[in-house]
Amino acid sequence: MPRKHSTTTFDGQGNVVELQEWPYTPEEELEADQAQEFNDYHIVILAALQNWATLPGVQKDVLLRNLLRWALWKDGRLPLGA
Repeated sequence: MPRKHSTTTFDGQGNVVELQEWPYTPEEELEADQAQEFNDYHIVILAALQNWATLPGVQKDVLLRNLLRWALWKDGRLPLGA
């Protein structure tokens, strides 16, 4: 039987008002999903770099910061989610 995580919320009198359950996801699967999301997001950033001249300064700062984080993560110097 698959493992599950659950969260229970009580009212002020100790009665259950909400119970949520979701399947347990192994750490390796979570890391793979996060890595895929991280890579997908940075493909968008790389596309934005092609339109660099039209971007405002604030967007350029955000893009450069995220691109640096992505490069450090790919190099193994920055843990995922940091």
